[in-house]
Amino acid sequence: REKMERRCIYLDYNATTPIDPLVANAMRPYLFNTTPTTAPHLQLEGGPEVAVTFGNPSSSHPFGVRARAAVEKARKQIAKALGDGVHPDEVVFTSGGSEANNYAIKGHVLENLDKGDHIITSAVEHAAIVEVCKYLQRFHNVKVTYISVDGDGVVDVEALKAAITPRTLLVTVMHANNEVGTVQPIAQIAKVVAEARKKLSAPHLLFHSDCAQSIGKVSVTVKELGVDMLGICAHKLYAPKGVGALYIKRGINLLPIMHGAGHESGRRAGTENVLEVVGLGYACKLAVRNLATNSAHMRDMRERLHQGLEREMGALGVSLRLNGHRTERLPNTLSLSFKSIEANTLLAEIGDSVALSAGAACHSDRVDVSHVLTAMKVPLTSAMGTIRFSTGKYTTPNEIDTATKIVSSAIRRLRPTSSGDETLVAVSEETSDAGATAALDDHTTTITFTPHNNNNNTHNNDTIHTGVEKKEKEAERHDDDQEPDEFEIKDPSQVKMTRYTRGLGCACKLSPALLEEALRTFARPTTHKDDSVLVGLQTADDAAVYRLTDEIAVVSTVDFFTPIVDDPYEYGAISACNALSDVYAMGGAPRFALNVVGFPALRLPVSVLSRILQGAADVCDSAGVTIVGGHSVDDTEPKFGMAVTGVVHPQRILRNVGARAGDCLVLTKPIGTGVITTAIKRNLASNTVARGAIEAMKTLNAEAAEVMLELMTEHEHTTQTTPTATTPPSSSSSPSSTTTTTPVAAATATVISACTDVTGFGLLGHLKEMVGGSSSSSGSAIAAHIWADQVPLLPGAWELAAQGVIPGGTKSNER
Repeated sequence: REKMERRCIYLDYNATTPIDPLVANAMRPYLFNTTPTTAPHLQLEGGPEVAVTFGNPSSSHPFGVRARAAVEKARKQIAKALGDGVHPDEVVFTSGGSEANNYAIKGHVLENLDKGDHIITSAVEHAAIVEVCKYLQRFHNVKVTYISVDGDGVVDVEALKAAITPRTLLVTVMHANNEVGTVQPIAQIAKVVAEARKKLSAPHLLFHSDCAQSIGKVSVTVKELGVDMLGICAHKLYAPKGVGALYIKRGINLLPIMHGAGHESGRRAGTENVLEVVGLGYACKLAVRNLATNSAHMRDMRERLHQGLEREMGALGVSLRLNGHRTERLPNTLSLSFKSIEANTLLAEIGDSVALSAGAACHSDRVDVSHVLTAMKVPLTSAMGTIRFSTGKYTTPNEIDTATKIVSSAIRRLRPTSSGDETLVAVSEETSDAGATAALDDHTTTITFTPHNNNNNTHNNDTIHTGVEKKEKEAERHDDDQEPDEFEIKDPSQVKMTRYTRGLGCACKLSPALLEEALRTFARPTTHKDDSVLVGLQTADDAAVYRLTDEIAVVSTVDFFTPIVDDPYEYGAISACNALSDVYAMGGAPRFALNVVGFPALRLPVSVLSRILQGAADVCDSAGVTIVGGHSVDDTEPKFGMAVTGVVHPQRILRNVGARAGDCLVLTKPIGTGVITTAIKRNLASNTVARGAIEAMKTLNAEAAEVMLELMTEHEHTTQTTPTATTPPSSSSSPSSTTTTTPVAAATATVISACTDVTGFGLLGHLKEMVGGSSSSSGSAIAAHIWADQVPLLPGAWELAAQGVIPGGTKSNER
């Protein structure tokens, strides 16, 4: 990881910035827990000798006095940075930009609800504004007007002016947009607000601006902007995270939203974070002092990058769109849309080489386009491929040139290669979504729910182009003397499989709602009914069953998904285990299998595919299953699975429905694989945690299946000789015999009522299916009770979930 961080080019300065060494030096005296009598004096950058101190700035002894002096010095530095006429007492320290915005909006609105109930903001604000407005709308019945923007992201000032009413309390518009960099006409809006305030005799009508992105990049003074309140975020201007400030014009009283002691003159409770406050103050000083130099450098780097990518994309024939105003834009921000390229797939292909941000996230059934691009009406085919590049004062020309090559190389491997009319590669969601529909342009002719495939299947015949054929076509499209791709992976040991997919495993599946809709609406055959179909389209079982004789039925399933682990061999092994599990869960015994392969021949060496196939073959060999063939397509993402056929006795078929009152739930493995595999992709799982999950996923469910069959056989023998009654467990206590996951069975005594493989929709999703079609002896619906503390979890799963590591499939299942 350290090697990755050293070689990774950072072009995500709008997300956060590194701490300037001069800022860090200014903070040093307030970091060490040492007293002046035991530590020497340290020289502050740009100031006199100051004793090392850790005092509470509210204390009256020397330690506190020194700390207070440091806080007030920082307050003065910020006031000075905001221009002439700004007083230090108009600056309040907060925990960051989000709190500054919360305090400005909530504090003013809640203080003045007797005078009005209306907020005006723009359609392209940061979540730190939007979510505050939604909160006030929901819990305090405040009305919110969102002003539209034009195609460059500029707020419609006339519409804003028309939206002001006598009940309007606040207008809040960001100075510069964090995604596309467009700088808003804040001074013009301030004039509109001031005129309305005078006309309506409404001194409570104020104007606030979130300036988190603009300070240090463009001129930001209160006098120029004409605002009443202004938010600052430290970590956007080379200062530490966790501190910010709010400028509040004298005479404005805000209702405190943090309650406690009277810190910050009673406006914000909580002991000041002296260390970081000092850093913010000094960073503001540097930002103003070096504004012209830094701004010019960032603009030069941005333009160098833009020109380089335009040149490379032109050579590749890839359409490139600039988002944001061409001139009224932050000097460091470059939002580019690569038409018909998926942003997340592009970032995965770039991997650890360049740090960037995506403007859209493509899923199997929808495209989540940022609200900013949606408001700007960026066509969906472009929005889905939007990447934000943001340069900084440390960005070098060499980094820009290298990043240009890396991004261009990745797009060369990803771009659509089909000729003729444009094909939309991963279109949004339910097409009724207003935002996505509005984003479609006049050139969009095809909407398809075959996401991320880009398969080279021709429309005129059934030919599937192989990787070799695809590369030959590529050669025809380029000059023979084209330079080789220096960034293409040639060593299979370098491959991390999860890098090459946007959705892990079952997260790449269609959402349950979309799949159910498709199954409901397609016309099923009615002219032919085959009584030998024992399990078919009528249920949500993972396998179908067809009776051959009174003693033998065939179980058939197909399962494939994108990588959930990084090692190709283990990916193949886990995929095979998962496919075989569907047969085991039906009470069957797998006999033979076919490989199902989607492979990005332009992105990965064929040796990777060999390792995937080997992993699957070894698992099948251990299970006594013969691989008899397979099918493959060239794809933009790696996908692998199997079509498995097995046998089962027609009278011993287990279904995923039919749980009965009194059944106990038995898990054969611990759960949590989705959480841990998500952590693996994000480099958040330790080797121990990852290894535990991988070994669990690689373990066949054959033994559990054998136990179920033995129990069923034993029960059949018992019921034929001595009828028995079952007793449900007490409802006041938890079951005493819950074992340890992937297949889950509901059983009473030795009877197996239902069984399913929980992979995909999770324990709760599949449990809902198991009880969904069941009823008790009295006819009432069956409900399931789970004792959460008895559900076995993979080590580390709980801790990772608590950190917010939630698989995409979980979110899809919620829909």
